[in-house]
Amino acid sequence: MVAKITAGIELETRRRDNVNFIQGWRVLERAQTKLRCPVTFKDPGTGKVLTRDLVPDQIFGIEYLTAEGPRYRFYLVEAERGTNPKTSKQDRKSLQRMAAMYETFVGAAKYKTHLKLSAPAKVLSNRPFAAFSKTNHVAVLRDDGVPDFPEL
Repeated sequence: MVAKITAGIELETRRRDNVNFIQGWRVLERAQTKLRCPVTFKDPGTGKVLTRDLVPDQIFGIEYLTAEGPRYRFYLVEAERGTNPKTSKQDRKSLQRMAAMYETFVGAAKYKTHLKLSAPAKVLSNRPFAAFSKTNHVAVLRDDGVPDFPEL
């Protein structure tokens, strides 16, 4: 599913003359880091403050070529496959816990330090995960698993 998401967007950028696709490995190489990042967050299931590693399924960026110059946006892909519980009182991964972690990582802009980015970022995900997010930091995939092309 992750390959379908990123390939679909990359192919669409190749059809357009006003955008460029930025591979995830380029972002990580530039920042000299790995995608895995420890995130401290309040667990919505237990109320405890925890630190756990957040590992998005993928990252990519889009360079938008505008009349004012290039603009950038980065996307963290979280492709939920239906294997995680919605909530959990146990110390395990759940949709609710992932949403809380992304809320800290993207909503509180921790990604800017970890990935050495100044541009905005969003989480690109499917409906099961997106239902738990309470902010506009999540862009939702269509039901067929392919995203609408992310406009600036």
